[in-house]
This record gives sequence, structure tokens and C-alpha cells, in this order.
Amino acid sequence: MKRGIFNFCSKISCEFSRPVQKFILDMVYGLLSAQSCFLTQIARKLKEKTALDKAVERLSRNLMNFDNANELHENYFSAVKKNFDDNTVLIIDDSDVTKPCGKKLEGLCKVRDGSTNEIRDGYWVTGVSALTAGRKQPIPVYSRVYSTVEKGYLSNNDETLKSLKFLSSNFPETNIRAFDRGYDAGYKIDESIEVLEVIEVSKRLYGLSKFTFYAMADGLAEIFGKLYTGISSFYERPPRSN
Repeated sequence: MKRGIFNFCSKISCEFSRPVQKFILDMVYGLLSAQSCFLTQIARKLKEKTALDKAVERLSRNLMNFDNANELHENYFSAVKKNFDDNTVLIIDDSDVTKPCGKKLEGLCKVRDGSTNEIRDGYWVTGVSALTAGRKQPIPVYSRVYSTVEKGYLSNNDETLKSLKFLSSNFPETNIRAFDRGYDAGYKIDESIEVLEVIEVSKRLYGLSKFTFYAMADGLAEIFGKLYTGISSFYERPPRSN
């Protein structure tokens, strides 16, 4: 199993330097072996001769300096796309991850826990998985964890549209399913009205405003932002009556 992980990591990191390749291998193997994302538990599974605190320090330093996420994702997609064909089913899931005990985590925002329907601290998640006839398990093809307080955030629907644009640029027209805790509807990938319908159908059980309302609000905000006068300039003041 470790040899298989090594071969896979070599494929997706072949363009990087040797230290970066080793770091990716250590992280992937450590995550799978420890079944945890804590660096201390990952470092223990590596069983290095160096002290545990030094191994954790090395992993932490590499994580802070890692800036090849886009290239790594492209290499990963190139490695797994051989499993896809015209019958591949793509499933989009807008979900959340709550961090009820996290107080110092950066970018924590308010999310609605889909399991308890409560507002808690955490992050939003948009993920896409592919179902194929040749694999028993779904293959992840897109994943993004984001926060409503991070720089550049527009809306949850905008994040979902990013995943749809990624699919439309990397897959032929095929069946796509928008999935959200029991609700699903089949649509074809198309950057037109079908995409907007997927957004509307895949809204959460607790209910989001229709996508068209978000689109109108975004358009109005852009117009008013360029005017520097706000909405008041669109209205003529009625003449004062005696």
C-alpha cells in the first residue's frame, strides 16, 4: 500500500523539487495512516529518526511555504481523468464543516450545521465527486473550503459556480447531479440557464434565496459602487409642497 501511495504521489508531484515531493508524500501517507489531520499524529506515523517536535516543525514550515496548490490539483486531475468517460456521473455537494471547539482558527465564519440546523462556527465546503463504472468508490475531482470573511469572498452561489465552470472546462457534456442531503436533480453541464437551475435546485434544506435574487443584488451592488453616490441618485426628490 505504501508503494502504491508513493507511485501516486510521484505522478502528481513530478514537476516539483525533491524536498516538495518528499513533503507531499509525507503528508499524504501520514493523513491516510493516522486518519487524522493533526501534525503530531501525522509525524508519529512517519517514524522518522528525528525528534517528534522537529518533524512537526518541518511539516508546519513546509505547509506555510507551500504555494503549488493549483499545479498539484492539475497534476492530480491529469492522473485520475483516465477513469472518466461520457457515462461518468458528477455530483456536486455544497456542505459545511463545523468547529465548535475552535476559537483561534483563522477565517472562522458562521455556518448552518446541516445535521442540527444550528448556527455554529466553521467553514463552507464545495466538493465534486465522480462516480464511474470501474470504481467502487467515488473519485474526488474538486474541493474548496472557504469562509464568508475571507478576502475576495462574494457569495456561496459564486463558489458553486466556480465548481461548475471547472467541470464545464474539463468534462464533455454529461450528466451532472446537484446533491444536497437527499435532494438531487439531473442536469447537463452548460454555462447558461441550466447552470442557474442547478444552483436553485441544489439549495439547502433550510432554504437559501433564489439564485436570481443574488445575481440581481450583485449587479446592483456593482452599479452603485461605480456611482459613488448610492441608490439615492436614482430617485428624484419630489417638489416641496407649500
